[in-house]
Amino acid sequence: MDPDSAAYDAGYEMGYAVGGFIGCLAMVIIPILFILSLIFAIIKKSKGWTIVCVLSGLAGLGLIALAVFGIITAQKEAGKPRAIPSNDGLVELTGPKSWKDLSTMLGVEDASVQIGNIFQEEYLVVISEPKSDFDDDFTTKDYTELIRELNLEGTDQSTDETALNPIQVNGLDGFQYEFQARIDGLDIVYLMTIVGGKDHFHQVMAWTMPSKKAVAFPKFRDAAATFRERAK
Repeated sequence: MDPDSAAYDAGYEMGYAVGGFIGCLAMVIIPILFILSLIFAIIKKSKGWTIVCVLSGLAGLGLIALAVFGIITAQKEAGKPRAIPSNDGLVELTGPKSWKDLSTMLGVEDASVQIGNIFQEEYLVVISEPKSDFDDDFTTKDYTELIRELNLEGTDQSTDETALNPIQVNGLDGFQYEFQARIDGLDIVYLMTIVGGKDHFHQVMAWTMPSKKAVAFPKFRDAAATFRERAK
């Protein structure tokens, strides 16, 4: 099974949940067994209860070690990047394993990638448009300026807009900029990456809350830097 597939993620999460449930039961039962066996070992001075006490104590220490190891492993797994192809097979980028498909939740029209982490308020979408829909002399910068204007539509207020920063992403020329907007009374910060491909213009739009920008934006920049068109 493809480790980047949704089925793999679902199976992994199910196994993780079942294992976590069993682990929680063990962490409740073993300490109780240890305490009871310790009491009986002291009261009855029984060799059998002493052995049970020692074994349950060792098992408890083992569970603590496994729990610590599990937490460290989970944190490492969550931070590992994974390849995320668009649903039309046109493009691909790499993002944290903690980012999941949010197509149903976000519902962004024409987006071929809709991913993020709802718990960390990190969201990213990719929208691609054929160059044939524009004039022959329409450049990547022209497209970027058009998108900047469209960004302002439907917002109550737009502030802290940065200048266009020319970039190159895997051999493709583009621009990157930031802006903050207020939508329905909610402040949101965006990182926009616009790339001109062979036959398409691409938008990599990522956003989060202002309070989470310091953590989210480095992830957004890393993901945008891996953007590429897939060979057909």
